[in-house]
Amino acid sequence: MAELLVDEFNTTIAEDYIMENMLVDMNKISDISGLEKVMKHDIKKAINRGMDMAVTKVETSVIRSMADYGVSELIGAIRVTPYLDGWEVVIDDPQADFVEYGTGVKGSKSPHPNAPERGWRYDIYGHGEKGWIAPRDQFDPDPDKIPLSNGSGKWFWTKGKAAKPFFHKAIYNIRRSGAISRAIRAELRKLK
Repeated sequence: MAELLVDEFNTTIAEDYIMENMLVDMNKISDISGLEKVMKHDIKKAINRGMDMAVTKVETSVIRSMADYGVSELIGAIRVTPYLDGWEVVIDDPQADFVEYGTGVKGSKSPHPNAPERGWRYDIYGHGEKGWIAPRDQFDPDPDKIPLSNGSGKWFWTKGKAAKPFFHKAIYNIRRSGAISRAIRAELRKLK
């Protein structure tokens, strides 16, 4: 579904840290090459530790946002995949995009902030105000679906659902808070 990669923070934060805190007097050190290798290795390890701490903050932000939007059933679908220079957070559920962006006429009336740039379209089948019939099961607790009069409880009428941009909100909040860079900087400061 959605993802957040933080590899762009690595270089910037490491360079800032070195410039601010690790100036070396070249006259006092005869062989800097060995020290440079150790410093680069230590900095990379510190950045990775900071990113591990940051991913917990991102997960917490996503969970809070899910609760705010009433979509806690997706919490079990949060997947974090580490990479060499970052990590990816994904909501691994086929319904997640529909919840995040919304659907149908209801979704078009309260669209996701990034729907156009992500290529998300509403009411793609042209049902309009008449809506459509859709199945419902235990994995689809959509309150916007109205039961049909046949009483089967398996088929419902809907006009879609409004966007619940839980992931967008979580990522916006985590970026605005600066939590990722603070976590990495905290680990880099331990190198002094």
